[in-house]
Amino acid sequence: MPAGYGSQRDYMESVSVEAAARQTAVEAALREVFSPFIEKREVDVVLLTAMTAVELSALEAHAR
Repeated sequence: MPAGYGSQRDYMESVSVEAAARQTAVEAALREVFSPFIEKREVDVVLLTAMTAVELSALEAHAR
């Protein structure tokens, strides 16, 4: 942790604006460079966070 910061939270708060700007710039540069090779796809996503522990454990029975 750099001097002058009491916690990681303090540090992250001090750099968040610059980090967000860099992320935006990097994403834009990558999209520009890779634009001929980018394709949008619709995909199914399993939301494990929406499941209870009981529902998740019940999946084991289906795996056998």
